[in-house]
Amino acid sequence: MHYLLYNPLANNYHACDDIHKVLELHKEINYEQIDITKLDLVKFLSDIDDDSSITILGGDGTLSNFASNYQKCKINNPIYLFHGGSGNDFLNDIAKGKMEIQINKYLQNIPYVIINDKEYRYINNVGYGIDGQVCEEADILKAKGKKKISYTLIALKLLLGKYKTRKAKITVDGITKEYNHVWLAASMNGQYYGGGMMVAPGQDRLSNTLSLVVMSCKNRLIALINFPKIFKGNLIKKKKLVHIYKGKEIEVEFDIPCALQIDGETFLNVSKYKAYIK
Repeated sequence: MHYLLYNPLANNYHACDDIHKVLELHKEINYEQIDITKLDLVKFLSDIDDDSSITILGGDGTLSNFASNYQKCKINNPIYLFHGGSGNDFLNDIAKGKMEIQINKYLQNIPYVIINDKEYRYINNVGYGIDGQVCEEADILKAKGKKKISYTLIALKLLLGKYKTRKAKITVDGITKEYNHVWLAASMNGQYYGGGMMVAPGQDRLSNTLSLVVMSCKNRLIALINFPKIFKGNLIKKKKLVHIYKGKEIEVEFDIPCALQIDGETFLNVSKYKAYIK
């Protein structure tokens, strides 16, 4: 059996519009279509036949949720991801330009993050600082019924004045440093976040290490001028603004709690997080 697990909420509620693209790509396959938001994924994956395959139609949030449940079952069935989200940072990282790719090897060892004594898995990144507040602001707009949301526009507005920088203490594999005027402190498993921002160009998600990217700058105008360079991966060239660390265990603590996002899901009033990969 071939299962098409689609998320009707993905791609700003337009993922279902792409079901025909999956079916057109594989005309010879007869899919059973299932709304993934209504599935008990652990039970579904535990009961699946050995000769079945899965295609996921959704974005990074859909994949992150699937991957967390996949880790509890560790099935060997072929799993494919079809381009179906609004951001698609995972696909941009591993298969830019492709509509579909098999992803089993990328699900074997995904990192963890601990916040408020609770452990989560993540596919792409843990963002702490302005990116977390961007997700917080986007959630407010969604709650008001707004469907089309520009995360880039929200980020620029925050850069112009609403976001307040923090002091941060970071520890990477046991080595601690402190920074003032921190704009972001993201632990990256992939290269991208935020729907196309190349935060960590050198990060390899199969390397079993994470990249911590810290942006620290006292001058708001300098931060505003340089931030757009993040889209092409050029922000890291600004050595006085951006500091990158690689390691297996990362802890970040801010002096003032703020919003944090895990693969786009917002968590409010977070003082610190710990990310690690085995």
